[in-house]
Amino acid sequence: MKKIFLTLLAIICVLLLAAGGFIIATLFTDGVYSVYLDTAPEEEYNLNAFDAYLKTVFYSEDGISVRFEGKEKVDKLVSVLKAEEVGSETFSDITVKSYRSPLIRRTRKTAFGEVNLQIAVKQDGTVTAGTPLLLGSY
Repeated sequence: MKKIFLTLLAIICVLLLAAGGFIIATLFTDGVYSVYLDTAPEEEYNLNAFDAYLKTVFYSEDGISVRFEGKEKVDKLVSVLKAEEVGSETFSDITVKSYRSPLIRRTRKTAFGEVNLQIAVKQDGTVTAGTPLLLGSY
């Protein structure tokens, strides 16, 4: 019985990470999520982590982003996702860095190659992280 329980628990964990790895990895940020659905005409804004996760499980999404305060959380997020920086751009008061993470399943081809994580940091300390790319405003 114990082996069956542990096997079932392992399967559930794998499914959670596959469907919501980005959300799980960003829980520590205490951020607000947006889910961009390809099956709905408008994005879903201002979601908590649980609601964002449910949207990714039950709908096909184009992207997910989380907005939070604190530049110091960026290094932890990059570390948790084992992401490698592949490019960076600066626009007035915002720096957007592009990454490739082996823990995020979908990628998009960009001028920097295959990318599946972007993080925008404003000078005021507001951070928006999104996968596979940042969509909308940040």
